[in-house]
Amino acid sequence: MLAAESPLQVAFLSLQTRGGLEPKKGWSAENCVAFHTFQRSRPQSSGGAVGGRIDLWLLHHFEAPPCWPSPGWPATVHRWAGPHRANRIYSRVTPLSEVAARFAAIGMNMSKATNPALREFGRGWIMGCKPLLGVLFADLLPEKYGFWMYGDLDGLFGATRDLFTWSRLHDHDYVTGYSQEGRFDAAGYVRPGCQRDVHASGPLQIFRNSEAMRSFGR
Repeated sequence: MLAAESPLQVAFLSLQTRGGLEPKKGWSAENCVAFHTFQRSRPQSSGGAVGGRIDLWLLHHFEAPPCWPSPGWPATVHRWAGPHRANRIYSRVTPLSEVAARFAAIGMNMSKATNPALREFGRGWIMGCKPLLGVLFADLLPEKYGFWMYGDLDGLFGATRDLFTWSRLHDHDYVTGYSQEGRFDAAGYVRPGCQRDVHASGPLQIFRNSEAMRSFGR
C-alpha cells in the first residue's frame, strides 16, 4: 500500500513538568475535558483524501491515573481506553531525572532546571526545549509515524483528519502555524507578530519523522 493511500500517523509529544516538589496525583478537570475532546475528534474526510490519526504522548513525572476507566493502568507506558479509530492517548512515566539524563546524552546540562528543589527549576526551559523533543525521545518515534509534532493540545480539536493528510504534508519537512504575537490590527485582521525570515509558532509545529528533522536541534 502506498503511503499516500494509507492513513497518516502523527506523534504528538507533550512533556509535562508541573507539580514541583509535591507532584499532583492526577490530571485536572480541564486536562480531562481536553483529552476527551481531542481523542474523539473524528470529522468526516473530504475530497477523498485519506486523513490521519494523532497519537498523543503524555510524558509526565507525577502520578497520573487516566481521567476515565482505562484497563491495564498503572503501567510505565499506558494506552488510554478510547473508541475504535479515535486519536490515541498514551501516558509514559518520565521522571525529571530521566529528562535530565536525556539532555546530558546530547551534551546539555539541565540538572538544575529539572530539579524542583532549586530556584532554577522551570524558568521557561520546557518552552525552549520543545524543538528538541524529537531527538530527546527518538525512541518513541518508530517509522510508522510519518511526522511528529508539539504544540497546544487545545489547538487540535475538530478536523484533524482533514488537516493532517499525505496530500497536504508530503512535500514538506516542516510545517508551522503563524505567530500570534501581533493579534488583531485596527481593521480586525490577524497579523503575525513574527517578521523574521524563519517563521515558527509554539502552538503548532510539525516535523517529518526523519533523522535530519529529529536531530536538527543538535
